[in-house]
Amino acid sequence: NAAVEITSVDSEGSQIKGSGAYIKYKGSHYILTAAHVVSSAPVAMIENDGETIIGDVVFVDELGDVALVSIKGMVTRAPIMWSVEKDNKIGEQIVYSGYPNAYKLLTIEGKVAGYDGEKTIIHSYVWKGASGSVVLSKRGKIVGVVSAVDVGADVLGYPTIIEDVGLVVPVDTVEEFLQR
Repeated sequence: NAAVEITSVDSEGSQIKGSGAYIKYKGSHYILTAAHVVSSAPVAMIENDGETIIGDVVFVDELGDVALVSIKGMVTRAPIMWSVEKDNKIGEQIVYSGYPNAYKLLTIEGKVAGYDGEKTIIHSYVWKGASGSVVLSKRGKIVGVVSAVDVGADVLGYPTIIEDVGLVVPVDTVEEFLQR
């Protein structure tokens, strides 16, 4: 009930669409998303069920691929209270909601499959447009943000998208920003 669709414009004027989630931290309201969804835009358009609002991009961590958009609040969505899952074990259930592949809102389940440095690897369907979706643990805590679908190689060595392996980035830098 917190998932939203986000539209922004990159530095070349091209439209970027992605997903995010409405969160609340100590009385302030934000949209948590991936940095590449809001790119270099100073503002982003947030949409859900006929509600459209413009938010200010207040934090971007390009390297970590996470971002925050500040908003006054939403009528059609209920915020997730900021609470981060710190101890995800391989095999644990996860869930995210977003707008992948130009579909309307989808909720997709999966499991923690492993780790690549600080990134969590999930076994779940991840498509273009799911970027920025907030991944939640079975306890309803934030695991991270969908950043990318895995790109592997086929038997001939050509790049191929592996749609059931996704990369989820941690929200540590967002939490540091919020605590300041």
